[in-house]
Amino acid sequence: YPVMTIEDTTEDHPIIRTSFDTQDITKSAEDLLKRLLQPNPRLRLKSILELQRIGFFMGFDIRSYTLKE
Repeated sequence: YPVMTIEDTTEDHPIIRTSFDTQDITKSAEDLLKRLLQPNPRLRLKSILELQRIGFFMGFDIRSYTLKE
């Protein structure tokens, strides 16, 4: 059956174009999108710990979500 391997993932591939309209979203949402769509894969958000440090998720208890099944 199909199983993803490390070679199948695309998170380490460069993103070619990251243009999007930001007039209808908050600054913290815009910041989140820019970090997720970072063209350089080495600078892109990759972990829950990184997410906890940005404004969009301030006030959320991310750990409680990760413990739910």
